[in-house]
Amino acid sequence: MSDLVIIGARTVFLYVLVLIILRVMGKREVGELSVIDVVVFVIIAEVVAIALESPENKLSHTILPMLILLGIQLLTSYISLKSKKFRDLVDGDPTVIIENGVILRKGNEETKV
Repeated sequence: MSDLVIIGARTVFLYVLVLIILRVMGKREVGELSVIDVVVFVIIAEVVAIALESPENKLSHTILPMLILLGIQLLTSYISLKSKKFRDLVDGDPTVIIENGVILRKGNEETKV
């Protein structure tokens, strides 16, 4: 029974910690996420999953990587804000698929909607 209590407490703690980290990252809609944001989210989710599957591991072995990932994400966001070259390298350019009510296909062929 004590294992279930430990797992439950770890789950609640990690849930709250992930929420706090996501709020600190200042995330917005999923469609607006950069590649780095998505990678950080996936890695954080995996770290938490490992921590929940292995309650015998220390919780600090989960918290430290999550905080490091938070730092990496904040640093890359700051660099991306200050450097257009870095932002273009990381995020790339958006592809316009509809312009002025016209669907743009490969080779900029126009199809009226």
